Amino acid sequence: MTSVNKDLIMRAAQVTPSIRQLKWQEMELTAFIHFTVNTFTDKEWGDGSESPSIFNPVQCDPRQWIKNLKDAGFKMTILTAKHHDGFCLWPSKYTEHSIKNSPYKNGNGDIVREFCAACREFDMKIGLYLSPWDRHEESYGDSPRYNEYFKNQLRELCAYGEIACFWFDGACAEGPNGKRQEYDWDGYYALIRELQPDAIIDDVGPDARWCGNEAGKGREAEWSVVNMNKSFVQFNSENCTLDTIGSLEQLGEGENLYWYPSEVDTSIRPGWFYHASEDKKVKSLKKLVQIYINSVGGNAVLLLNFPPDKRGLLHENDVARLKEFREYLDKAFEVNYAGNAKIKASAEKPGFEAEKILDDNPESYWTVADWTETAELELNLDTATIINTVMLQEQIRAGQRIENFAIDCHVDSLWREVAAGKTVGYKKIICFNPVRADAVRIRITGSRLCPTLSNCAIYNMPEIAEDTSANQSLDRSDWKIISVTSELHEYEAVNVIKDNASAPWTTAKGLPQEIIIDMGGYIDITGFTYMPVQNSREGHVLDYEFYLSNEPEAFNAPLLTGEFSNTVNNPIMQSVLFSGKHAKGRYIKFRILSTHGGCDFASVQSLGVIPE
Repeated sequence: MTSVNKDLIMRAAQVTPSIRQLKWQEMELTAFIHFTVNTFTDKEWGDGSESPSIFNPVQCDPRQWIKNLKDAGFKMTILTAKHHDGFCLWPSKYTEHSIKNSPYKNGNGDIVREFCAACREFDMKIGLYLSPWDRHEESYGDSPRYNEYFKNQLRELCAYGEIACFWFDGACAEGPNGKRQEYDWDGYYALIRELQPDAIIDDVGPDARWCGNEAGKGREAEWSVVNMNKSFVQFNSENCTLDTIGSLEQLGEGENLYWYPSEVDTSIRPGWFYHASEDKKVKSLKKLVQIYINSVGGNAVLLLNFPPDKRGLLHENDVARLKEFREYLDKAFEVNYAGNAKIKASAEKPGFEAEKILDDNPESYWTVADWTETAELELNLDTATIINTVMLQEQIRAGQRIENFAIDCHVDSLWREVAAGKTVGYKKIICFNPVRADAVRIRITGSRLCPTLSNCAIYNMPEIAEDTSANQSLDRSDWKIISVTSELHEYEAVNVIKDNASAPWTTAKGLPQEIIIDMGGYIDITGFTYMPVQNSREGHVLDYEFYLSNEPEAFNAPLLTGEFSNTVNNPIMQSVLFSGKHAKGRYIKFRILSTHGGCDFASVQSLGVIPE
């Protein structure tokens, strides 16, 4: 280790969270509520042309949302006060595109106020999402005008009492004037710090960052200390998808070391807004537990989305899964087999003995000498016990330090390594195959400065059966490609009916592009499916046309035109329905008009249809 690296490591190891960041991390479970005109148009992204008259959730009950989330252990809930469509769930005086011009409560409704009241009733912390991208507001793209408009809306929301979190994403586009909007991020942050000084500013903000995907996946090595050598916006756009964030490579010279923890966000359904077609696609219990272990148990906070339906209620299937999730976690972590363990430790620092990891005091901890990169803890259990999980916590008030560790179990008089990992941070949950052990050894094999542990627990988490309720896809073995505008040799169009994730259909440069498919017979369908490319952020279809015909060269007007929203960050299967209709035909044509980010080629993993 060079002296430069040693100096960098010492400085990085001593960066600590602010009070607001610490309180945020300790919440562990937070919820999202995506609710707007999209709920009534069956879209993920509205375009701002929606009439407020469509928004009328006649049974809307934020108390039902918050009570169910509170019962499930969630500590904060974030409401989409305004999404990209620009429709405001409060009666903003700065736009007519708001709830005040909807039929909801005869124009006298205010869902932001109802939401805040429900949160306070059930002791739930309040978060508000305000989309910087506004596809309705005519001043968008005229940067100074729109920034003042946006700040005025922030002022309105800051007046709803104590707000624990303001959540921004970085979505940005051109306005009606053809100019790309330049957000005044520093001005937004300063306004919130003035009016809501204790609020976390999240995702694109100074307090917490996006994990880099919307699939509920954290990193194997999740560091909370980064080199903040760019603005928060630049840092998020350039670094959040990298596996190496927070590594010594990313820290560079360490000119601006900063505590910037990760938030893992995903939805309990495939989409972020409610779609009736997804009522049977709620994530399985097994999937939710995996996400929990990967996020909360991977040094991050979990932000899990629950979209109210057209009634304004959390759907029964979502509520049932939420209850099942809470019951499982309660059972899984009910018995801590380390509770009465006898502990032996190497190189203890006086006053920081290993027994402190069992005293349930978040401010006490075990540590070793000031520059010790390795250490061991041995926990001897009362009796040989079947176990499959170890939970570790660093004392992050002193910084994040552990780089590598291993877990050994004493089985039949022999030590066996059962798991190994990278980084611990606020919390690390390590699962392994069940063993009957009478002792567990934690080996810290690499650390920045002296390692610390504030907690160590041992569990036997119950096994969860596989979910076999997923819908089966339509048989496409008789399908054939009739024609295609262009394709690359190794990424042929035939791959869209083979659903080949490693070799999606990829076109040559130039748009539009189209493909015609023979389904091998006449099929009555109610819509179609599109699976975005999974291994790239380029070539995702944005605007499209979908045609159906009885003859391969007799296509008339498209049955559907539209856009696929948010597939770059959330590349899930897109299901598009014919608005309650069905149609019969043998040949389909899919025409790609544009792609996300203006990419000049397109990639498609698969195309399918939804039979009646």
